[in-house]
Amino acid sequence: MIKIRKRTIKDSRRLSLKKAKIDVVSMEKKKSFIDKDLTVDHPIDLTISDSPELEETEDIRGKGVQKEKLKSPKRPSIGNFLLKMKQDIEKHGVKKSKDSSKTSTRTLSKKRNRNVNLGEDESSRDRNKAENAMSIKNVEGANHESHFKVSESVKADDDSRDVNIVVTEDKDDVAGGGRVEFQVPYYLENFHTILDSVLSDVVNSKLFDDQDMAYIASFRSLDEASQKLYVRLFSRKLAWLPVSRLAYPEISSELGLLVQRLQEAGLLMSGDHLTDLGLVLKVMSAPDLRALAKSLHIPAQGLPKPRIVELLMKRAKESSISTMFCGKAGSNMEKTILNRALTYLGEVCHLCREARAMFIRAIMLFSLYQTNFDEDSAGGGQNQLFQMLRVNIGQVTYPRYTVNRQRAVFADRAALVRFETALQFDLDLQHLTEKGKWSDALDLYQKARQVAEDVCGNKTYVKWDASLPLFLRCYTAGWVYTRVHTQGLETLQRARRYQEAVDLLEQLLSQDVYGDQYRGLWYERLALNLEAHLKSPDKSLDVILRGLSDTRVHTGRRYAIYERARRLCEAPKSKFAHKIAEFHHEPVQPTPEVEIEGMVISDAGQMGVKYQFVLQVEIEGMVISDAGQMGVKYQFVMAGDADSTTLCAVEELVLEHYKNNGYPEGLHAEGSVVTNLFVLLFWDVMFTDVADVFQGPYQGAPLDLATQDFYRNRSQVVDERLEWIKGASIEELIAEVGRVWTEHNGTMVEGITWEKFSGLDTHQHLVSCMGGPVISGILGRYVRDPRHTRSGFPDLTLWNTDTRTFKICEVKGPNDRLSTKQILWIDFLLKLGVDAEVCYVKAVGAKRLKPVTSKK
Repeated sequence: MIKIRKRTIKDSRRLSLKKAKIDVVSMEKKKSFIDKDLTVDHPIDLTISDSPELEETEDIRGKGVQKEKLKSPKRPSIGNFLLKMKQDIEKHGVKKSKDSSKTSTRTLSKKRNRNVNLGEDESSRDRNKAENAMSIKNVEGANHESHFKVSESVKADDDSRDVNIVVTEDKDDVAGGGRVEFQVPYYLENFHTILDSVLSDVVNSKLFDDQDMAYIASFRSLDEASQKLYVRLFSRKLAWLPVSRLAYPEISSELGLLVQRLQEAGLLMSGDHLTDLGLVLKVMSAPDLRALAKSLHIPAQGLPKPRIVELLMKRAKESSISTMFCGKAGSNMEKTILNRALTYLGEVCHLCREARAMFIRAIMLFSLYQTNFDEDSAGGGQNQLFQMLRVNIGQVTYPRYTVNRQRAVFADRAALVRFETALQFDLDLQHLTEKGKWSDALDLYQKARQVAEDVCGNKTYVKWDASLPLFLRCYTAGWVYTRVHTQGLETLQRARRYQEAVDLLEQLLSQDVYGDQYRGLWYERLALNLEAHLKSPDKSLDVILRGLSDTRVHTGRRYAIYERARRLCEAPKSKFAHKIAEFHHEPVQPTPEVEIEGMVISDAGQMGVKYQFVLQVEIEGMVISDAGQMGVKYQFVMAGDADSTTLCAVEELVLEHYKNNGYPEGLHAEGSVVTNLFVLLFWDVMFTDVADVFQGPYQGAPLDLATQDFYRNRSQVVDERLEWIKGASIEELIAEVGRVWTEHNGTMVEGITWEKFSGLDTHQHLVSCMGGPVISGILGRYVRDPRHTRSGFPDLTLWNTDTRTFKICEVKGPNDRLSTKQILWIDFLLKLGVDAEVCYVKAVGAKRLKPVTSKK
């Protein structure tokens, strides 16, 4: 029997569960982020060099506590809270009550109406899965006084739920059948944590002006229910939302009143701002659109929503008898349709863009590691809130490191806003190009280009950006606009505006502050346009000569422009043959080649793959007769004794070939082999204390990992590690890999996928066959230039643990050829002494397979 005693201490409620005490502090009064516990299973020392000294303060119990340097406990406050509660309940052996007739408990998390899903991000499914993991088994301790219940809905398709602590009491005990409830929603707690963290930082707090602070003050002045509703709406796709279709029963049954409060606070816009007929029709539901069309005598029964909108917009532009005399054709009709549509639509709301943008900037400052904030999607920082949830419930842990910020990334608020604007241009342009809307992409690029000229032409902005290290310079507007220009090149070339593309490329190459990683691509594109499109091979050779002398052009791009010069000079009857001596590149060894035959299925194209090969293996089963109707790469039909046929991709075909020829172990992992070994053997090097590379508590890698700054900032310790690997014995390498794997398996770290490989044994067997000198050589090439060497590593890594042999193989199907990065990796491996080769697969027998009879 469990007795619950209620009492209030200042602004918190304490629930006493025998000897176990669970303190929950009211969300109305937040302590600053530096006072709070925040991290993952591995503590993170968040020492901020420029933060003021921490002073002794008074906690809610009146006891003096000394604030320490911000260190992360095992879990954040919510995670600790729920975990402690679960442990206490389990400790006292509380059993689930079977008699619920005496209680009037309810779970606040219910399945929402499908209409609420309107405008939700697709990633909400993933968030729901994580939220379900937060569920604690319902436990009730029943007696004549009260019942205690910790509950959360466990339905997989629930779109909206809080983590709630609900205390219910018998109606006989409380006059009027009262119920005491206290809720701890993860999303609101995390939202406050972000704001407290950013505003408590001396540098970041200067990036908010008076209007920004007014928005924050308005948010904090709201009651808890209104705050929860705002964060929920903030986490949705930015759009006009009908209030009648909002359903958050765990927040309130009177959402209309909360919406009104948010509008009064300036955080939401009302329908008064919705004056565009096209937007109104887009927000309306299909049944309302059909009713509206019917009222205008437009036949719309059975038509899809886009078609109904099209018909209504067409009617809005038509002239009526009255408009013929007014001289304003269509205006009255459009107004009539708009008024009717608003009547059907009812009350609507929309997040205030200025306030939303401010909160997004705060989330971005909290974690520069994630800066993909799309204004028109649910990506406005919601991914960060989702990651915090996953940490709260213990689903994700981050590595241990020190946050050591020594300089500001943004000079002022204007610089932060410019960066945000540039990011939005970049994302919008990327979306259009991915959808193949090249005309719209070109129009958008022209607008972005005008803004970029003002930013990149300002000497003050450029001077500040140039003072930043490369790994921080990518968080400037100028750097993002170089990426926009690089995407814009494709739109210009598709429009056959080659001279404009050439002028843009020359402009990009003339500056040396932004986009170092793109310089090789720019030289390659410029040489191509001059030679192929503007018919100026002599100018193309001049560009190539400039590119080869540019030290910021690396590996594959460097070899690609050299090869273009060689082809121009060595072409038959070339007038540039005498210039070949002017171009230099380190000699590349001929690539060893092997060829095998693979039976290909004639209708593989219906399966969504380019080629579908056949493997003949002895297995109980039968041959598949109609592979064209299958949507999978592998398929066995197990039915008696027969030759069985496995359908596979070209890499699997070659992998099977080598398994039968001395390499029983192998992986089709490409560069993942390199990055996995790098993380396992350079763990402490990655997370060593380097200024400014860790900006917040949720990073899976230092910010400089993908740049040459990684090696520059740690050259001594990197060289020492490479020397140790080179001279280490097989036993020492196996032990080091095993140690890191055991201590950090499952930690969220960029570069390693713990579950992709079969386990620790796979890595240890691979290391034992590769040996220290080979591993040191491969990782040495990677660590000095990760961005340009992380791709191009051969497809297959093969080894034989018994014979300690090791092979690398690049697989090429029919009509495929090696890229320049692949050629250089194979060349490097050959010089390192690795058995490396290219396996070409020749397709034969392009007929549909027929069933075969069993062998007698």
